[in-house]
Amino acid sequence: GDTEWAPQALLRSLKIAFLAAAPPCALLVVAGGTLIPWWIGGHVTPSLSLLTGLALWGVLAGMGTATSSFLYGAGAVRFLGIVRVTQAIVTVPLALVLIHLLGVAGLAWAMAGTELVCRFVPSIVYVSRFVRDMHSRPVRA
Repeated sequence: GDTEWAPQALLRSLKIAFLAAAPPCALLVVAGGTLIPWWIGGHVTPSLSLLTGLALWGVLAGMGTATSSFLYGAGAVRFLGIVRVTQAIVTVPLALVLIHLLGVAGLAWAMAGTELVCRFVPSIVYVSRFVRDMHSRPVRA
């Protein structure tokens, strides 16, 4: 039944999402300071802080998409709506504060932070409880 393959499919999806997102995000951190000015004609050179924040956000967003797909399939639409609205509500003021402190990089760090705290962690907790409850239900024939 679903109690066997669904959690394993989620773990496989998370691994694939990480493996798909991490290399280009790492490239962004390592080479973005050179590639971006070359690409846009040398008008802007992004800081390492900006590139690192964007890279972290990219990896978390990719893995969050895998988790959200699982949760949509499990019918947790209300939970996902609450998570995303909460994330938006927290991101805006946090971004304003961090932009004041860090400049443009503050936006990237606000997005990465709320992706982790407001979306990724609650989703993993929800999935863990969902899977635990799935295993405790009697199997129907």
